[in-house]
Amino acid sequence: MLEYNSVIPLFEQVKEAIRADIMTGKLKEKEKLPSWINLTAQYGVSVITVRRAVSELSDEGLLEMKQGKGTYVRSPKISREFQKIMSFTEVCKANGLTAGSKVLKRGIVVPNKEILSRLQLPPKSQVVEIIRLRTIEGKPCVVERNHFPIEYEYLLTVYLEDQSLYECLRERVGGVVRGRTYLEICWPNAEEARLLEVELKTPLLRMVGDIYDINNNILHVCTQVGFGEKFRFYIN
Repeated sequence: MLEYNSVIPLFEQVKEAIRADIMTGKLKEKEKLPSWINLTAQYGVSVITVRRAVSELSDEGLLEMKQGKGTYVRSPKISREFQKIMSFTEVCKANGLTAGSKVLKRGIVVPNKEILSRLQLPPKSQVVEIIRLRTIEGKPCVVERNHFPIEYEYLLTVYLEDQSLYECLRERVGGVVRGRTYLEICWPNAEEARLLEVELKTPLLRMVGDIYDINNNILHVCTQVGFGEKFRFYIN
């Protein structure tokens, strides 16, 4: 219900009410929004008020107005501050969404030379490998590959289904600091396409990062493939 005597403008209240319906799934992706006449009746406001609320949500990318067809719900963007260390779980929580994870593989491996170099380890060193599929509201979003020095072998026995890996690490190392990180456009391989339920030629993002603890010791290297159009990165 709108508060007609509130200092918050009515168009802003309508806008937030529609946004809430989108974020909670009451209004689903690709669903057609009720007509402006129906919305004016639903909220008890003028067409001008509804038009402004819908227009601003369209500018934000939550709605799409199609000439002669109506207004449709778009998938909400998930904002992530690129320079700030946040786990996937924390990013989702900050956007009002539920993160999940499925462990695909974990064990002791001898990785390629690039990973060993980034971990500052000599050739043929064994490391801890953890590969997970990350989900948002149950839908696959990111394939995540992590490699740790062998002293983090304890992670092989830690429960990591629907659990933040960084929460486990912070308890042990006290803090996490990002080192070198970069983004690039990529195309999924066959396994990634299957896991993410996308076509092979779907453009995705690959995020590669070297992560350090608060004492400037290398903690792990991480490669994440996915994100897609649902994510929006920003830099302060």
